[in-house]
Amino acid sequence: MTTMKTAISIDSLLMQEVDTWAQELKISRSRLFAMGVEKLIRQYKNKRMLDALNKVYDDPSYDEPSAEEGEHLEAIYTEFGDLMVDEGW
Repeated sequence: MTTMKTAISIDSLLMQEVDTWAQELKISRSRLFAMGVEKLIRQYKNKRMLDALNKVYDDPSYDEPSAEEGEHLEAIYTEFGDLMVDEGW
């Protein structure tokens, strides 16, 4: 994995909390920021997937999936299911 350095502006009180959490978790501030961004992206992807599913199920013309569609959906659930583990699905 390639890493990049970046500079961000952050409220000083929030930065104090970051320092406290990083020390408590025994990780670097950089790792804490990366973990936060990873979680935010995962949550956003899950929300997009949920919105897409809700759109399909809200469609009055929606019908039960065919066997082929069911297999395709099962493959999607298998591939993306790990994204939903941390979200209490």
